[in-house]
Amino acid sequence: MRMSREKVVTHYNMAVSQVRQALDDGFTELERELLASGNARSWLKALKAYTRRWVEENAERCASVDEIRNERGRLKWTVSLNR
Repeated sequence: MRMSREKVVTHYNMAVSQVRQALDDGFTELERELLASGNARSWLKALKAYTRRWVEENAERCASVDEIRNERGRLKWTVSLNR
């Protein structure tokens, strides 16, 4: 039975990420169970939950898109002036 390209990519990503996730103590017990399930939907659900929690916890430390655009604009302006 052949797997679609998307399934192959998903399974590859799941396998590669297991080492990194095993070393990360930021996952909850439920997220760890979902990550280890071998089920692509469960794996994605765990990553979404972790990401959502991380963004909420770090929202005040993160720059907004406008701040990043403004900073990039300043950097381009500085670079062009130094040429």
